Amino acid sequence: MFHASFDTPRLEFICNHDAILYLTIKEGHYYLDFAKAPGPFYPDRDRTKALNDVEISFRVAFDVRPITGNDSKIGIGKSVIRLLVLDLPKAKFIPSSKDSNINEAALEFYLRKYLVFLHSAGHHVLFSLPEFDEDGRSRLLIDYSSMGNAFPDLDEIQGISVDLVNTQLSSNWLKAAMQTVDVVDEIHDWREISLAEYRSTFNNYQHMGSDVHFHAKLGAPTLTAVCAQEATIIFTLEEVLFYNDIQAAVDRKHSHKFAGWKIALMTEIIRIDEVDGAIFCKIDTEKIRVYEELSLLAVDEGDDIAVSYTDSLLEAFLDEYISVMQTMGRLVIYDSRWSTTTVYHILNGDSVNEEDFSSWELEQSTTGPSSNRFISWKSMITRTEMHGFDQVTAVSQSSINSYFRSLWHVAKTSKKGGMLYAWSSGPFSATFKPWTVRILSNRRAIIWINLEALKLEPTGDQPSAADDRHEFENWQLAFEVNIKIATFAEMYSKDSSSSFKTDSAVFKQYGDQQDCTLNHIFLDFMNAEFLHEYSRLDDLLRAPTRRSIESLRAVLSLVRRSYLPALHQWGFSILHTIPIWNHGTLPPTYALTQAEFQIYSDVTVTRQNCLQAMSSIMEPVILILGMTGFRPMPSTHLQFSANWVVRVSEGVSSSTLALSREILLDKGLLVLLAQINAVTTIVPVMTHIDDKGVWKPTFTTWAHDPQRTGQRCPWTPERLDVDVSYRYKWEHQVSYTYEHKGSGVVQGEYSVSCITRNYVELPAAIRSGTMTITVGGEVTLHVTYGTDTRTGSAKSSAKWSASLVLHTEPGGIKATVTGSTSPIFTKPAYSGDLAAMMYNDLDGALSIQNLLPTMIDFKDVLQDFKQFEGMWQSCYPGLHAYCLANPVFNARGDLLFELRSYNAQQSSVSGPSPGQTTTRSARGRARPFASRVFRNGRTESQFGGLHVETGAQGYQSPMTSRPPSGMSFNSRQGSRRDAGISS
Repeated sequence: MFHASFDTPRLEFICNHDAILYLTIKEGHYYLDFAKAPGPFYPDRDRTKALNDVEISFRVAFDVRPITGNDSKIGIGKSVIRLLVLDLPKAKFIPSSKDSNINEAALEFYLRKYLVFLHSAGHHVLFSLPEFDEDGRSRLLIDYSSMGNAFPDLDEIQGISVDLVNTQLSSNWLKAAMQTVDVVDEIHDWREISLAEYRSTFNNYQHMGSDVHFHAKLGAPTLTAVCAQEATIIFTLEEVLFYNDIQAAVDRKHSHKFAGWKIALMTEIIRIDEVDGAIFCKIDTEKIRVYEELSLLAVDEGDDIAVSYTDSLLEAFLDEYISVMQTMGRLVIYDSRWSTTTVYHILNGDSVNEEDFSSWELEQSTTGPSSNRFISWKSMITRTEMHGFDQVTAVSQSSINSYFRSLWHVAKTSKKGGMLYAWSSGPFSATFKPWTVRILSNRRAIIWINLEALKLEPTGDQPSAADDRHEFENWQLAFEVNIKIATFAEMYSKDSSSSFKTDSAVFKQYGDQQDCTLNHIFLDFMNAEFLHEYSRLDDLLRAPTRRSIESLRAVLSLVRRSYLPALHQWGFSILHTIPIWNHGTLPPTYALTQAEFQIYSDVTVTRQNCLQAMSSIMEPVILILGMTGFRPMPSTHLQFSANWVVRVSEGVSSSTLALSREILLDKGLLVLLAQINAVTTIVPVMTHIDDKGVWKPTFTTWAHDPQRTGQRCPWTPERLDVDVSYRYKWEHQVSYTYEHKGSGVVQGEYSVSCITRNYVELPAAIRSGTMTITVGGEVTLHVTYGTDTRTGSAKSSAKWSASLVLHTEPGGIKATVTGSTSPIFTKPAYSGDLAAMMYNDLDGALSIQNLLPTMIDFKDVLQDFKQFEGMWQSCYPGLHAYCLANPVFNARGDLLFELRSYNAQQSSVSGPSPGQTTTRSARGRARPFASRVFRNGRTESQFGGLHVETGAQGYQSPMTSRPPSGMSFNSRQGSRRDAGISS
């Protein structure tokens, strides 16, 4: 299979960790089909190749290990024997292109086994310098790095790509170089720009001891990995000016000028792994030294002064410059938080299928991403708390990015908002990719302007040579901006031509109304701060020069002075718009009368950790906290309880709307449903037996009983059931006994019992896209009669049940009522020897059908729920609008919706929904909204030709009900006054 005779091996040290082992095969042969070697087979002579004078090399890691002992014949101190231990089994094969006839893969296979054999035979241990010094002061150590042997470059240092390290070094240099000034006497701290400039003074003792000032302009440093732990770093001195004194430096009169110098440093690189996952690599200052073989300081050897300058400069570089770099944190050559790879992953992490709307409809999973999403969804349902706010709108970071992507797609395919795709100004022209936004906890955000391609033409006063035209690709410019809230008038001038007025859904709905003010949450583009370390300028950093600086300066100037203001003028800086209703108006039920926003997350997200924070399930969201009905804000801040958004897939989270239980149920739905209690609750009316012994039992409803005028029929919460999150009940029972005795009358006892049991069941949190609220009830009448000779009883009942359904459709929510809204009645049932002669029309008296409405009318409730259909009118994302989807109650009874982008063409609701009505504001202007419940206790509705208005003293029931049995009643529609129902 393999046979070889070897010449003397050769070991060349390239650093203090690695060496190159050269094996020379004088003669031998090997079998090409080395994969068959482990098993039995018959070799084929044609597959065997000869070896003659072939040299193979391996990179071998080594370590120097001391062995300490005492021997009286050697000395009284400790003796140290140092052994150089080669890690032969893990040696790395170095490919060679000298002989193309050699199958290197086969030869590597066989020689690796040979190295393992050498290791097992003990040939991996060599002797190094011993130490027999009694006091240990004269230690003899070998610096293998100083041997100057050539070494093959590596792709990684401490497990980090060398290209990534150099890109980050170039980026840091470019940031420093942009801050440099050309005026020598400009006062500034050069330490801040130490990567690009080095200014200092040294004393030239060799020439009259005078102080010499020098000014060096540095190019971007480059790192070359020698091994996994050591590297050379080359600092290029593009220009070095020496001045005889400080005044000469001020006057810009240099005595010597040099260019193209290089100072190479050999150093070890330390890797630091933080607990949060961040990785740092920095230069070890204890093991840094000049590497003369790669350094270049070309001077005239006959110029003694120049030679002395080079010596002084090297001394200052190793001493003062490295110390300053360490003080300023410039010795950190890699920071994973600012890695361009990390930035690229973050910037491209929001790419999702925008048709995926199943975020709240996923089935429970115990493993994988679906499990994390289920846990996040369950946490939102069980732990979120509103703490007294009427509305909470959680705007996810990824939904903002999705909004910007949608604007970009429109700009790419049409002329609307075209500057989001292509823009030019003077010498600058560019095409763009969608922006990317990252929210910070301090009400700020980082926005990346992603330039797909850009071109810079020379200006009019410059020569138009071809190399003066600069073209770049895939730049990602990072800016930090404030997130603010302001009215339209505060953001734009009165005669502003912002297209936001004509193109936004919110202006189409509210633009000319005077009863509300539009408040905008927006990115403050006018005061954007450029973040160099978070920007991506790959093609500029491949070979950064001073001309690169001018290109970047020109682009940044145009972007900040022209492009960002133009985006603001067009309304693209607006993230969300909130209509706030003014005092003195009559806002709809869920319209906001006060609002504020905050940044909400479980951790503090800053500029420094924002890239790492995005990898967790939790992401910062913009919370819009709102109040309705002119109620005061309970606080300006919502304390953290749980995440308000659910991550759909990697990189995207849905936005959420939450309506408080107090507004939706306690002051809304349950108040309206209490009206049903009034018309379905039967109470007896006291009647007497006439002189003929005939008794006429008479009944009425709560709503028609004059004695109950102004009394409420409130719902009482019950304990939670397994299948429902909340259950409310209304129970009412009235019983009385009438005893009749005396001379000349029928002796007997009569009793009446009326029982009403109504209920409301809110569904458990099920992600089905449909929410069903069940409302039902049962009424029972029972009468008994007894004399000395006869006894008997009669009983009748009625049941009803219906469902209020909110169903998710492509265009949003659809509100309907299903089930049997007409009560199901039972005929009166008799028992005993009840004498018919004692009653007058007993069947009619006990017939509940004569008392209850022919149909339980949910029109007011349905009208209220119609506000959830179509476009949601309390919050607007940028130019677009929301619709609601996937309603669900959380554990505290707050109603949660997923917010989706509204598409009017998809919506089955156009304008007011079927059954929706038109209400009027205090100013009399009609606008589409459903029935409105006002916070002063007054309810106003319009349906058909009937206008109903209720005050604190009573209500006008829309129920089709009957007058009390046995009572005279004027049944003209709209003239009846019933018992008041209020919350």
